[in-house]
Amino acid sequence: MSLLPLFEWSGQTAVGIAMSGSVWMFPVIQCLHLLALAILGGTVLVVDLRLLGLGLRHQPVSQLAHDIQPWLVGSLLVMLATGVLLLTSDTLRVYYSPPFWWKMQFLLLAMLFTFTVRQKVVGLHMKTRGFTIVACVGLLLATVPVVAHHSFSAEFDANAPVEVTGAVQKIEWLNPHVWFFVVVEDDEGTVTNWAMEMGSPNQLVRAGWTRSTMSIGDVVTVRGSRARDGSDTASTRYVVLANSGERLFTASSQRLPG
Repeated sequence: MSLLPLFEWSGQTAVGIAMSGSVWMFPVIQCLHLLALAILGGTVLVVDLRLLGLGLRHQPVSQLAHDIQPWLVGSLLVMLATGVLLLTSDTLRVYYSPPFWWKMQFLLLAMLFTFTVRQKVVGLHMKTRGFTIVACVGLLLATVPVVAHHSFSAEFDANAPVEVTGAVQKIEWLNPHVWFFVVVEDDEGTVTNWAMEMGSPNQLVRAGWTRSTMSIGDVVTVRGSRARDGSDTASTRYVVLANSGERLFTASSQRLPG
């Protein structure tokens, strides 16, 4: 059964439209999401380090796990709720993103492991070899979803810089990333349509952009990193406006040399 219809529906709801179009809503929800993720990671780390004997040795593992349980559950619920809200801002891209599904699989495994195997082990009143194994597995499962939050390297190749010049055909001023599309014609007359990703609307506003900074029909030169799949898609580092020569940085998550 495909989840695509559900993703499409969620993006068309009032919440999805608000999340994708609001300058402030997306960053606020994202901050809450990352805060919950940090707390969740901290609760897992504290218990796993205690299982390895690397901290809080004066406190029994079972007592530590019991005391930290409300923080673990609370941060998990906040992270899941805010994650769903963030997802509604760009549902189709998320649906077709392999890193997203890898992250979801590891997150599910980490949750099952934490509330079954690890919970049983920490209830033991004496140290066993299982402590070390459980701690290592728990740390591994918890690390992957965190790393996957920063997936620039999974989608774009910083070692494959591109520079193209063409006319702006379309601009999508939406969360989590602003996109614009450029029609590029080479010396032989071959036309290529490039899709260019920039930072979020909030990041661009703080960098000095407005919705009227770049308009449809403007001729621009764009430099960035090409998509790993070889498509005519890139993460933009900066845009140069032909009519003014102004170079505008685009709040890219990856800096290129030069």
